[in-house]
Amino acid sequence: EFFGQLGTRDEMLEVRSPEIQQLARRLRGMEANPRVVAERINDWVHDSLKKEITVGVPSALATLHARVGDCNEHTQLYVALARASGIPASVAAGLAYLDGKFYYHAWPEVWLGSRWVAADPTFGQFPADASHLRFTVGGLGRQAELLLQCGVRYAEQDQVDRVREVGERRDARPAVEGGVPRVHQVEVRRRRALGHLGDHPPAEAARPL
Repeated sequence: EFFGQLGTRDEMLEVRSPEIQQLARRLRGMEANPRVVAERINDWVHDSLKKEITVGVPSALATLHARVGDCNEHTQLYVALARASGIPASVAAGLAYLDGKFYYHAWPEVWLGSRWVAADPTFGQFPADASHLRFTVGGLGRQAELLLQCGVRYAEQDQVDRVREVGERRDARPAVEGGVPRVHQVEVRRRRALGHLGDHPPAEAARPL
């Protein structure tokens, strides 16, 4: 079953956690329209999490406890709550356009009966606007691949300058930090944390056409 795959593939989503399940039931209430529920979850995650860049492997349950994180934590918690509410959801990653520059960014996508709809609990957008350029869909392995590819491309083309401060209104990561492509640093940290350094990233669940 498609949703069964989406609901169990990524252990860091912790969809079956009693706390995730309880919050999902509270946010859904008696609402039967998945679009309304998806927007409620988006609003709750945006309003409840402090915007801070973090280092580590994003966990939905840990994010729920800490109430802080960057785009990865916002996305992870959103996807967990959406799936716990019965709405198929996945993690998307790519670039977000801000102040004339592109930044690495992650956001969730939800299946609303006939199509995938991008949301952005970090920016507080439902649906997410056209500044989001999706390059990949999947968990941490797919994101690591994207980060590495973006880092090589931007380093070669020298298109992204160092950014001092993005601010809480748009939580995106500059591609260059201290003269070193940040994407390389993040990719290595994540693969070490996952034990996948040097290995192929895990396969993700298929998406419906």
